[in-house]
Amino acid sequence: MEGITNLETTGPVIFILNHQNSLDTVGIQICAVTSLAIFYVNIIIAIGCYFCDCIFTSRTSKRFSGQRALEKCVQSLKNDKSIIIFPEGTRSNENKLLPFRKGAFSLSLLTHVKIQPVVIQKYKQIDHKNHVFGRGQVKVKILPKMDFIEYETVENYMQRAHNLMSHEFHKLNNIV
Repeated sequence: MEGITNLETTGPVIFILNHQNSLDTVGIQICAVTSLAIFYVNIIIAIGCYFCDCIFTSRTSKRFSGQRALEKCVQSLKNDKSIIIFPEGTRSNENKLLPFRKGAFSLSLLTHVKIQPVVIQKYKQIDHKNHVFGRGQVKVKILPKMDFIEYETVENYMQRAHNLMSHEFHKLNNIV
């Protein structure tokens, strides 16, 4: 793990991570926002998410709507609890980050809580096509915190984070 000195020790932050598969949530013991669909994908990880107080969201359920998830995130941050959001909105096995959704950035603006970008190297030891999992290590880089700049739009804030994380993702994965 690189960039550990970038972690803030006081107050909550909104961690944003690139998302490759369900393993991204293993070992996370702070509040994460995740899709309700995890219950259909991997029940073991879903149960772990439930007991770690994950905030579930669904595009098709009013009970788990994005608005309700946002309200729960605001409450968690007010209670001094950091949260994790995967701004791509879905898993990706590409050699690039998917476009970000604006939820984490709107939340940062609304609550005045800084964003802490974290980039995870591609899982080279996982062959998704053949469902093969091998041994290996994965690099994780914690980038400097980001704050909303006065007069900046949410879209610009989001794009600034995407550019920063994309650049680091390519460096970690030796992608030119």
